[in-house]
Amino acid sequence: MATALMAVGAYAIWDGVRFVKAVPEDFIRAREQSALISADIVNMAASISADLSSINDLDQKGKYEEAVKITEQAIERSKDVRSKVLDLSRELEAMTKMLPEIKSPEAREAAKEAISNRIALSFRLMDYSAYLANLLTSLQAKFRVGYTVTPVAPILEQINSEVTAINSFNKNASASMEKFDSLVSQYE
Repeated sequence: MATALMAVGAYAIWDGVRFVKAVPEDFIRAREQSALISADIVNMAASISADLSSINDLDQKGKYEEAVKITEQAIERSKDVRSKVLDLSRELEAMTKMLPEIKSPEAREAAKEAISNRIALSFRLMDYSAYLANLLTSLQAKFRVGYTVTPVAPILEQINSEVTAINSFNKNASASMEKFDSLVSQYE
């Protein structure tokens, strides 16, 4: 068992060295950071979604003061999403700068496709965050004064449209990075 683990570890180190030779370290670092930032964004979006569910429940129960507090927290999380998207954009920029250093032309093209999809996803995340802030501000006004001037249904449609686009760009980017990984693993 220990021998098998040592063999797996040796292979992982050898494979990692081969990967580093084919791909610049700065690209690998930026890719890792963008993955961590993306995970943060996903977690924040999940929290905001849970907040919206809670806000809806509180609204139906007439607990407007509690709904306002949760709305305020969700507005702050929405701002945090925008900030994280800017961080993600910086990492994507770093990856883009390293593209010419990727040895395999096919792997370089796959990485370029993935980055392009992530950039488009970032723009859609910014739009999502703006629509979400608009929705939350409208809900906050409703709870404070009893009504909202801004109709909520069109904002929800816009948010849903952005989520659909974000999911599509993410799927395309993931497929391109899988192709990239496959191509790089073949490169020696």
